[in-house]
Amino acid sequence: EQAFKMTHNSLCQRAGIPVAPVTFKNSSSLGSFSWGSWSIKVGNKPFKKNLTKDEFIDLCCTVYHETRHSEQFYRVAQGLLVGRHEFPRNLPTGGNLKAQIGPAMSIPATIVNHADANKHTYPAFAQTPRLPHCTAGSGPGWSNWDPTVSDWLERTYSKSKQHFAEEGQDATVGTAKDRAWYRGAEDERDAYAIEALVKTAMGLVL
Repeated sequence: EQAFKMTHNSLCQRAGIPVAPVTFKNSSSLGSFSWGSWSIKVGNKPFKKNLTKDEFIDLCCTVYHETRHSEQFYRVAQGLLVGRHEFPRNLPTGGNLKAQIGPAMSIPATIVNHADANKHTYPAFAQTPRLPHCTAGSGPGWSNWDPTVSDWLERTYSKSKQHFAEEGQDATVGTAKDRAWYRGAEDERDAYAIEALVKTAMGLVL
């Protein structure tokens, strides 16, 4: 577990995103990302016995999935800071945008500061080729990440509460319609697609 955490931290730093520490817990859930505490929890069931290759790959995919959610929030914060995106209904308005992003997105001030200090990396990220699985909100001619970051923002921001509501992202609660919306949201489609890419890449190596 310790080696896994250290490797994960190193990969986040190399990717230029703030580390979301991984904690392995007794849980029936595969994993979850909490943006309020900027942390990832993963079920420790795989460590209770000798890991098979497939179980190890699945574990890596779960951590990549949850880490991807942290990058989604991070890129949204960066996009807001550089003025390429706006909150729905242009909220919040006026005042110090940097000071408003943390409360509005329910993310720690340290993450907003990290995004602000490294906001120069967003335009390069936005111009990289968009992966085929990112489709929602992408109009004709769009080939970069800006429309997808905009969709991450629109899909996860609660217009009524005017902040990002974690309870709205829980796939285990609500109606079947709610769960279908959760799985179909662009941020989830992207995270599941990352799992598939990781599984393919690791299958070629191991």
